[in-house]
This record gives sequence, structure tokens and C-alpha cells, in this order.
Amino acid sequence: MLRAEILEQIARRETVVGRDLSGIDLSGANLSGGRFEKVDFTGANFSGANVNRTGFADCNFAGARFRGSRLEQCNWMNMRMPGADFSGARLHMMLFGESDVSGADFSGAHIHMCTLQKSNLTGTRFHKARVEQNALQEADCRRADFSGATMIRLAFSESDMRSLILEGATLTKVLFRGCNFTRYCFAGLSMKIVQFDQALLDGADLSGCKLPMCNFSGASMKGADLTRARLEDALFLGTDLEAARLSGGRFRQSIFSESNLAGADCANSDFELCNFQKTRLRGADFRGANLTYADFSYADLSEGDFSGATLYMAQFHKAVEENTRYGSSKKTLLQSLDPDRAEAEAFHPQAKPRDRRRNI
Repeated sequence: MLRAEILEQIARRETVVGRDLSGIDLSGANLSGGRFEKVDFTGANFSGANVNRTGFADCNFAGARFRGSRLEQCNWMNMRMPGADFSGARLHMMLFGESDVSGADFSGAHIHMCTLQKSNLTGTRFHKARVEQNALQEADCRRADFSGATMIRLAFSESDMRSLILEGATLTKVLFRGCNFTRYCFAGLSMKIVQFDQALLDGADLSGCKLPMCNFSGASMKGADLTRARLEDALFLGTDLEAARLSGGRFRQSIFSESNLAGADCANSDFELCNFQKTRLRGADFRGANLTYADFSYADLSEGDFSGATLYMAQFHKAVEENTRYGSSKKTLLQSLDPDRAEAEAFHPQAKPRDRRRNI
């Protein structure tokens, strides 16, 4: 079937059904409004084409080329496009859900408001692409390459990310809920307002990372390396940081409430205005740390070491301090027990007597 015949059928608003169009050259063509069903486009050339609101059902795009194409508002659910080339293309409001996009190349592409949920992205390349406001929940991202990419408002969840490539990428407002990053190396990455809640980050390397306003609530971060990291205003609510390394980091105004930092190395870090209420800190090392205005109320500080730490106006209300070492720490105005707070917490108002006259 020739190119001219295809364009003529589109002009007549006819659906192209059951054709073998492998290797066809449709570069630069205007395919807007076209309809294709059970068509084989293996190795076809769509470079520079306008694919706007074009309908495709049960088609095969293996190895097809869409270089520099414009693709908008197309439903490509359950499509086969392994090894397809979308480099430099613009994709807007595309549906790729549950499709095979393995080994495809989106290098330098602009992918905006697209859905790739439950898709196969194994080995897919997004090098230096701008990937913005896309849904990728439960996608298979093994060996997917986002190196140098700009990632904004993406949603991943329950995905295995251990072989994901993020080198040189910039991440803003990205959701990684429940994803597996065990022993993953984030070293040196810049991420802002990224959500890692319920994620697996045991043994992960976040050393030197910039992670302001990120959320690690409920995450497992046992033995993770956060040395020299900058995590101001971060949320570690109920996070397991047992034996993690946080030395030399900057964690100002972060919340660690009800977390586990037993045996953690927090030496020489900045924890000013941090909240450690009800946190397990048994055996934690805070030597030389800045703990100005930090709140350790109800925390377990047993066997901990605060030697040389700055504890100006720190709160230790009802903290467990069994064998805790303070050495030469600066405890100016440190408050170990707030009597007014203790009295308020112990107050139990008496029940008012019933008015028997109401029963008369």
C-alpha cells in the first residue's frame, strides 16, 4: 500500500484495517484524524509526522521511527513498540498504558501529560528528555535510562528501580511511593520535593545529595548513607534509619518523629530545629552535632553520645537517658523536663455529676 493511498483513506475518513505497512515512509505526513486497526508498522518511518488524535488499535510499531514527530492525544494502550525511536519528538496527552515500549529511545523528547502505567520500559532511553506530569505507576523500569533528564511531577509506585539510571538527572515533585531502591546510588543528585514514602532504601547511597523538602515517611533506610547530604525541611516520620550514616549532613527543620535511628552516625551534622519526639536513638552518635532547639521529648537516648554537641534550648522532656554521654556538650538552657507540660499531660478532668433533675 502506497503512502498516497494511506493519506487518501485518511482524507475519506476510512479506517485502514489489517494491512502490512512495515517499512513504509510516512515522514512529514499529516496523519491527524486517521484510523488504523491491526496494522503492522514494523520499521515504518514517521519522522516529522503530525500524529494528532490519530486512532491506532492492535498495531505493531516495533522499530518504527518517530524522530521529531508531534504526537498528541492518541490512545496507544496495549501497543507493541519495542525499539521504536521517539528521539526529539513531542508527545502530549498520549496513552501508553500496558504497552511494550522496551528498548525505545525518547532521547531529547518532550513527554508531557502522558500515561505509561503498567508499561514495559525495560531498557528504554530517556536521555536528556523533558518528562513532565506523567503517570508511570507499576511500570517495569529495569535498566531504564533517565540520565540528564528533567523529571517534573512524575508518579511511580511499587516499581523495581534498582537498575534505573538517574545520573545527572534533575527531579522535582516526583513520587516514588513503595518503590524498591535497595542499595541504589543517588550520590550527587539534586532532588526537590520528592516523595519516597514507603520505599525500600536499605543500604542506598544518598551521600552529598540535595534533597530539600523530601518525604521519606515509612521508608526502610537501614544502613543508608546520607553523609554530607542536604535534607532541609525533610520528613522522616516513622522511618527506619537503623545504623544509617548521617554525619556531616544538613537536616535543619526536618521531622524524625517516631523513627528508628538506633546506632545511627549523626556526628557533626546540623539538626537545628529538628523534631525527634518518640524517636528510638539508642546508641546513636551525635558528637559535635548542632542540636539547637531540637526536640527529643519522649525519645530513647540510651547509650547515645552527645559529646561536644550544641544543645542550646534543646528539649529533653521525659526522654530516656540511660547511660547517655554528654561529655563537653554545650547544654545552655537545655530543658530536660518541662514541669508545666508534665502537669498538663497528667491532668485528667473529673467527670461532671449527672443532673438527676433531668430524669424526673
